[in-house]
Amino acid sequence: MGSCFTVIINRNSLKPTDKTLKFFFLVLLALVLGSQLSAGLGSKTYPLVVRDASLHKEHVLLPKAWLKASKLEEGDQFWLYVSGEEDGFLFTAKEGKEAASIVLGQKSKARRKGLPPWGTEARIEPISSSRGAYVDVPELKESLQGSSKKKGPILLLAPHGGSIEKGTGEIAQRLYDHPFLNQRAMLWKVEGKAPRNNYHRFHITSTDLSESSFFGLKAIDQHKGSFELALSFHGHRGSEILIGGGGDLKMKKVFHHHLQTQFSEHKVVIQKRGERLSGFSKRNIVNRYSPQGIQFEFPYNIRTNSAPELARTLVDALKEMGI
Repeated sequence: MGSCFTVIINRNSLKPTDKTLKFFFLVLLALVLGSQLSAGLGSKTYPLVVRDASLHKEHVLLPKAWLKASKLEEGDQFWLYVSGEEDGFLFTAKEGKEAASIVLGQKSKARRKGLPPWGTEARIEPISSSRGAYVDVPELKESLQGSSKKKGPILLLAPHGGSIEKGTGEIAQRLYDHPFLNQRAMLWKVEGKAPRNNYHRFHITSTDLSESSFFGLKAIDQHKGSFELALSFHGHRGSEILIGGGGDLKMKKVFHHHLQTQFSEHKVVIQKRGERLSGFSKRNIVNRYSPQGIQFEFPYNIRTNSAPELARTLVDALKEMGI
């Protein structure tokens, strides 16, 4: 949380000949201003505008000067707090042309499902991996399991765990805990723990997640390319199990066979490039750190009721592939 304090200096109380005293106060003033700047914009509210902008619902336009002052780069994540509300929303920063306001697109209303309309003022609070700490607040927790000093062959990713996309974090955790993967994997999770509205407040699409904001991703990035395989776990509203990512088609077919056999009541589909939720983008975290990235999208009833069976099924597929 940003902090703010004020020092008032009466210029007339300083004698012009007292250079030492003047120098002392100038240094003190510089320290105060510097501390306020380094605290980011969390100590001040700014005008908030919602307009018909062609913006992704998780993006916010910020003036270039505000990005610089808050030590944000375009593409970093930050907290947005609307005046009069306690709940913070996680957004991705984009540079805007307007010089005096925070701009959200109309689509951002989807992030406030069941809540009143956006207010007219807001404050932003950056999150930064440069602090050497994971995101860890009561309602959102980031974690990395497995030693970052060891090059594990398998990377497991659950960016929407907890109540963001229910069940996905548990599937990844069960797979990580399986004896077959004992000490051979790393697991990165972000878990939403708010009593409500987790998806709309905390979901950041996989292509936007930034190493500058999440310390766990920053640690994983140090081993980019050393993972034999990366698996990411997501949830969607449909009834099909979707297999995507930029990994090898032969691997996807093995996963397809095992999943379709175990969950015959659901159609399992291997997504093609360009299809919705296909996960082929190079910026997708499942493709960012390994040449073999496989993305899973599970329907609600499977990910919330069948996590143990899913983990066992995925292990059987890995065994067949000799991984």
